Amino acid sequence: MKKVGILLLCLMLILPISVNAAKSNSKDTTKEEEKEDNVDTSKLVKVYVFVAGGCGYCEQQLAYLESLDSYNKKFTIVEKELFVDNQTWAHGADYELGETVANGFNKAGFKNANVSGTPFVVISDLYAATTYSGNLESVINEAYEAGDKDIVSCYAEGRTDCLPEPDTKISRKALIIAGVCSVVLAGALIGAGIIISKKQD
Repeated sequence: MKKVGILLLCLMLILPISVNAAKSNSKDTTKEEEKEDNVDTSKLVKVYVFVAGGCGYCEQQLAYLESLDSYNKKFTIVEKELFVDNQTWAHGADYELGETVANGFNKAGFKNANVSGTPFVVISDLYAATTYSGNLESVINEAYEAGDKDIVSCYAEGRTDCLPEPDTKISRKALIIAGVCSVVLAGALIGAGIIISKKQD
């Protein structure tokens, strides 16, 4: 009876230790899995791809983006229908939004943003172009580090102040410099005219 009691006592001491060790191991594994799967989706950059049905370059653009290691870790893809298909080029459900976004980027100085073709790709306030590109990872990383400005959503909300327009006003300092240069040039021309007229006399 003593042996059975000692055996039971040993089992009671060993069992909680092994159960706690198993729990500890499962917690560690879960934490590592959570680190990999625990992505803050609110911080993901939205890469907008305006497409047309049947557009081969659009499919290539989407495949390229999905192949990047940072896909669903730093960015997600938002597909928009610019044209119904690439045969009739009938306006798609998101044509007006695409046109508004392209016009906004054009006013901000982006020369390749337009709705004349697909894919039209937009990344934060850093990139907007109507062309296939296999070199977008650095732009995505920059947008992720700076925080996504999500210009497309801004225009979708009906706002007009989504992108700053370039400052085309001439600064006061530039005007002063231009004025001084004009006075110096005018003085030089007058002086040259006087010298030439004295030589002729």
